[in-house]
Amino acid sequence: QYEAIAGPDAVNSDNDVGIFMKNSIQYRNTFGPVSLGVLYAFGEQEGAFSDNNSIVALGASYTGPVVVSGSYEYMKDQKTGNKNIEHTGLGFALPYRNFTFKANWLRAENSGADGVRTSKVDAWGVGADWKWSDSNSATLAYYDNKDKEHGSNQTRNVVLSNDYFISKRTTLYAQMAVVDADDGAVGAAALKTSIVADGSFEAGKTTTFVNLGINHTF
Repeated sequence: QYEAIAGPDAVNSDNDVGIFMKNSIQYRNTFGPVSLGVLYAFGEQEGAFSDNNSIVALGASYTGPVVVSGSYEYMKDQKTGNKNIEHTGLGFALPYRNFTFKANWLRAENSGADGVRTSKVDAWGVGADWKWSDSNSATLAYYDNKDKEHGSNQTRNVVLSNDYFISKRTTLYAQMAVVDADDGAVGAAALKTSIVADGSFEAGKTTTFVNLGINHTF
């Protein structure tokens, strides 16, 4: 499968949430139990077409008695061409009866336009999914994320959730996340170490979030 994406403003986001890659070419394929994917996003910067603002993303997974996956991605600064974002990830899953046990590791490094590193976050996670009925699947997980460049920016996160499958296209879900944050997990810095996307928890305290909703696929 090949995919090309382009828009009128050919500038990639240069941030950690690189979901939509402009001016990109993507190849994905499956070879038996192995799936591979590679993406390259052209920078579209004058005089530095293949360097400034470009992105490379690689991923692979093996699905057998166990599931193993890995990924690597970097984004280059729009002006200097330095790698200002690098992501490396590893994942593991073990199905057993109605359970699936999981573990993962992610390293996210951020640098300024000058190439000087501003953060280096190691994120570890373990958990399990439990299909406890035909219509329900529960998840319990723990995440420990720490910015090694700023040792006081660390969060420990416990997540408990349940999905209730009304139909093939509609799911009701309930989620609870408990975030124990160190003193340095403040504002934008907190977003680098927490699984809670808005970073609205208080530094130096434990905060509980509850979320209820419905998901429908059209």
